[in-house]
Amino acid sequence: MLFRNMIAYRLTQPLALEQSALEEALATKLARKCESQELSTFGFVSPYATKELARNEQSPALSMWSDSSKAVLIACRHEEKNIPGSVIREEVGDRVKAIETEQQRKVYKKERDSIKDQVTLEFLPRAFSRSSITMAYIDLERQIIVVDAGSHKKAENLLSTLREVLGTLPVRPLSVKIAPTATLTDWVKTSEIPAGIFMLDTCTLTDIGEDGGSVICKTQDLTTDEVKALISTGKIVTKMAIAFEDKMSFVIDDKLAISKVRFEDGVWGATEQKVHLSPAISSQHHNLGPSQLHPLLDSVPKYGSRVESWAENPRGDCRYEIPKTAADSWFDSAVIHRMGRERGRSSA
Repeated sequence: MLFRNMIAYRLTQPLALEQSALEEALATKLARKCESQELSTFGFVSPYATKELARNEQSPALSMWSDSSKAVLIACRHEEKNIPGSVIREEVGDRVKAIETEQQRKVYKKERDSIKDQVTLEFLPRAFSRSSITMAYIDLERQIIVVDAGSHKKAENLLSTLREVLGTLPVRPLSVKIAPTATLTDWVKTSEIPAGIFMLDTCTLTDIGEDGGSVICKTQDLTTDEVKALISTGKIVTKMAIAFEDKMSFVIDDKLAISKVRFEDGVWGATEQKVHLSPAISSQHHNLGPSQLHPLLDSVPKYGSRVESWAENPRGDCRYEIPKTAADSWFDSAVIHRMGRERGRSSA
C-alpha cells in the first residue's frame, strides 16, 4: 500500500464524503474486463484486494477509511487492449498495397486512416489485455487528493473516473507562487535549504535557451563549484532528489510531481506489507500513512518562508516565497548569459 509516486491536487470547493455514500458511488462503476470491441475500461476495485473483480456480500469495501474518518484510500483499475503498432502498420500496408495493385490507384491519407480503424477493430478480439492499479489518497481535512501515478495523464484518468461517479470533483494541480525551477536552482546555487529538507546526489539541469540540452548529475555532490558553474551558464534545475526529515526520500520535478518515493525503515517498521493486506493490517498501515504524509503535504513545496498553510488558505492558492535577492540574482545571471550567447550568434 505504499505510494511510490505522488501527484497532488487541491480541491477548490469543500468535499464532504461519507463512507456509505462513497461506497454506493464507487459501486456504480466497478472494474471489469474489456469487451471484445473495447480498447480500455476504467473502474474501481477494493484497496484491500486489487485483483478481485467479482464482488459479493463478503467482498471487502471499495474504500479504506482512517479511524478519524478524515482520510480515505481508493483504487482504480485500468485495463487496455495491447495491439502492437508494428502489427497494425504491417497489415495496413499490405491492404493498401493490394488496393493500389488491383484498382490501379493511389490510396490517400483519409482512406488509409479508415483502413487502419478497420484493422484495429478486427484485431481487438484477439488482442491481449493488460491492467494496472492506481491508488488515490483523499485527505478530507486538508482538502487535497494525492494520486500514486507516474504521469499526470494517469492521475487525470483516475480523477475523471472518480468525478464521473461523484457527479462533481473540482480540483486543480498544486501550484506555488515561485516557479519550482527557480527555487531548486537557488538551493543548488546558494546551498541555503529549508530546515528538514536535504539535497541528495542527483539532479537534472536544463538549458533555458532555444537550443535546449540538459545535464544529468548522478552520485554528485550538488554543492560543488562544478555544478554551480553549470547554473552560471544559464541552466536551471528541473529535477532533484531530496530527503525529507529523515523519514523519506523522493525526486521532485518542475511540475511538483514526486516520484521514486522511499520511506526509511524506521518509519513503517518490520510489519510492512505491500500487497494483498488483510483489512485489519491494512487499516493499521493506512492510519500510520497519513501521519507520515501530513508533514510532507504541509511542507512540499517548502520554498523558503511559507506564506500560508493548507488550513490558512481554503481557496487552494498555496503560496510560498523565497528571498527576492536570491531569486533575482539567479534570474539576472541566467538572462545576461543568454543575451551574451545570442549576441555572439548574431555577430557571427
